[in-house]
Amino acid sequence: MAKKDIAVSMREVERVLKPKGLCFVNFVSIDEPDKGPFCKPFLGNPRFSQYEDNEPDKYFRNFEIIHKEKRIIDKKTDGRRSVQAYIDYIAKRERD
Repeated sequence: MAKKDIAVSMREVERVLKPKGLCFVNFVSIDEPDKGPFCKPFLGNPRFSQYEDNEPDKYFRNFEIIHKEKRIIDKKTDGRRSVQAYIDYIAKRERD
């Protein structure tokens, strides 16, 4: 998704989540090294957006961030190495 679409989605998460409700969201980090076919543009837009370490914080203005973690996953599947990088959030919606 493009960053503008992610912003809309995060507003919708905030809208539908009950006060004190929890959400888990992760964002692809700029440290994502895999630039395989999935990353190629689709209709002129990147398939997913990549974020600097603190860039997604802006989506959580009305949340209490319970946990934030950057994960870099280095795995081997069927003899192929794959590295993925995410910024994970667990956040609690503040009261209305």
